[in-house]
Amino acid sequence: MGKLLDWLDVRVGYRDAAASWRAPVAGGPSLLHTLTSAMALLLIVQAVTGALLALYYSPSTGAAWASVAYIEDQVPFGSLVRGVHRWGMSAIVVVAGAHLVLTAVRGGYRQPRELTWWIGLALLAVMMGYSVTGFLLRWDQYGYWATKVELGYATDAPGLGRQLTQGVQGGNQFGNLTLTRFYALHAIVLPALTLGLVAAWRRAARAHGPLPARGTDAPAWPHQTFRNVVVAALVLAALVAWSIHAGGAGLDGPADPTGLYDARPQWYFRPLYALVNVAGSLRTVVALGLPLLIVGLLAALPLVDRRRPRGTVHAVAMVGLGGFFLALATLGYSSARQDRRGADAALDRRRDAIAHDARRARALAKRNGVPAPGGLAVYTTAPFYEARRLWTRECASCHAGDDRKAPVLGFGNASRAHTRSLLLNPLAPEHFGKSPKIANDENTMPAVDLPVDEVDALVELLYAESGAKDADAAKVARGQTLFDDGTCSDCHERVGTEPSTGPNLAGYGSRAYLEGMIRDPGASHRFGAMNDMPRFADELSPAQLTSLTDYLMWLRTAAPADVAALDQ
Repeated sequence: MGKLLDWLDVRVGYRDAAASWRAPVAGGPSLLHTLTSAMALLLIVQAVTGALLALYYSPSTGAAWASVAYIEDQVPFGSLVRGVHRWGMSAIVVVAGAHLVLTAVRGGYRQPRELTWWIGLALLAVMMGYSVTGFLLRWDQYGYWATKVELGYATDAPGLGRQLTQGVQGGNQFGNLTLTRFYALHAIVLPALTLGLVAAWRRAARAHGPLPARGTDAPAWPHQTFRNVVVAALVLAALVAWSIHAGGAGLDGPADPTGLYDARPQWYFRPLYALVNVAGSLRTVVALGLPLLIVGLLAALPLVDRRRPRGTVHAVAMVGLGGFFLALATLGYSSARQDRRGADAALDRRRDAIAHDARRARALAKRNGVPAPGGLAVYTTAPFYEARRLWTRECASCHAGDDRKAPVLGFGNASRAHTRSLLLNPLAPEHFGKSPKIANDENTMPAVDLPVDEVDALVELLYAESGAKDADAAKVARGQTLFDDGTCSDCHERVGTEPSTGPNLAGYGSRAYLEGMIRDPGASHRFGAMNDMPRFADELSPAQLTSLTDYLMWLRTAAPADVAALDQ
């Protein structure tokens, strides 16, 4: 065993590493030294969860949203992994911010630790880069529009702003190249920078050790190690708990470049967002200049505050830093408060609509999958999507609403109740009362004035023409006699395509009858000269005609709740 350990030590130097744990730590163990361990754990968590997400993610406009929706709703623990990855970045900002403040307050940026301070600032900037590049990868409404706003500021920057923006997004508009480049930045370039900066920071920090705490020198093991493990475990537990409480990372509906969206940044960018919104024509200056100014001032601290012990410059710098963070917190809180639910009714309605679209898109993706075009195409998998689109475009203006000029087509059409109502009052507003030619034609059908039982028989006859299986045979036979022997046959035929004064009622209410009426309502065996409806035989394809007919046939037996459920 000894030879094996010697062999291992020669190659990895584990004895020196173990000895460093037993070396005295200046000032002894302290909770002030635990933030670096917590930060290291969070970076590892981000790397692990990011790698797991990458196993399922596809960086293209056709597949990005679909792959994220699949992770969120179908991969076991996918929602939790996404939530930990998203909120892990927030945790990194909190821990890094706390470390920055503690280091500044204790003067940890002074000689000989200037380089450690500057590397830490660079690391913080890289962390912000993860946030900017990561949210677009969802390719949902939130990620698309938030990134669009952020890059908009960069586009307006003087000099090479527009060229740099076009280079990052791969052209003038967001597209496949935008996603692949942001994915490359997020998953390759920024991690490489992170590894390099972390290695440099660790080397610089070890060269001079941590800032001494106020205590007696003691080895790192076990006291400081125990504190590191406990704090790191608490941070991880809080991160998982918050991710579960927040419902994961969230996912809006697919990105819609033609839509409208009230884009809001992450909470740590809220103060800048609030300032930009009141900056007017100086929006770009504030959006780009303020972060650079802040980083510049923090980077300058080691150059202007060199004295030990802490002097006037340090006191002024700390007051300024405290005032700065207080101002940031105030701006962020004020901005968030303006967006709270109930503060703006119009904003609440828009958010409710976005949330509804998100739930619907995810439900459709889970139930039906996402078509090859991806993204917005998920909505086309909804039941009767094409038919309802055709209805809205071609039919609704005449057959729905108070301003219609044709019979209502909807719930219960060609049912017993509907047919009875039509026979008793054909010129009622819901029937032909709003059809100009029919309502004013001298040959328009009069109201049927027969005993109730005879009306029932005629209704059953017409109901049976639709192919209904539950028609009463006795009533149908009586209705046929009444039809043939009465005045009905004077205006209507019931066989073939023979024309007459009124529409031929062969197959009335059936699929073939309805599709034929849509194809050519002005045919001689239908409404002929009294027709007001355009001919759709040349306007709609056979597939579209079938789709529209299927929808109208389904609508006949549907209820309003059934139609509403199509959009759920």
